[in-house]
Amino acid sequence: MRAQRTLYSSKSFSIESDRVKQNGYETIAKSREELTSSYQSSFKENTTNDITFKFSINGMDNERGHGLDHHLIVNSENGKFTSPVYMFGQADPVEASGKSGKLSKDTDVLIRVDMRNVINDF
Repeated sequence: MRAQRTLYSSKSFSIESDRVKQNGYETIAKSREELTSSYQSSFKENTTNDITFKFSINGMDNERGHGLDHHLIVNSENGKFTSPVYMFGQADPVEASGKSGKLSKDTDVLIRVDMRNVINDF
């Protein structure tokens, strides 16, 4: 394993060679293909399992055009849900399906995105 080094640091957040830290939360690059996050949402009750989201680079609305968001219905099994793999900047790989309702409490959700096209553009 390579030594961890700080690439950028400010009062708001820091970026290290394998992680980002902000407000007591940490996202770690476990490998070139996997990130984990310690973020815990404070919103617990009556959360819908019907999720609309967009991936972002630097907090900008830069993945797809305005209003072209991803859509996912989270129906967990044994408290876990894994999404299909989304290609950054492309339409959903499959149409959202499942029963809309409330998100089960303490559901671990894994949303997968393939960023190879972005990395290749660099």
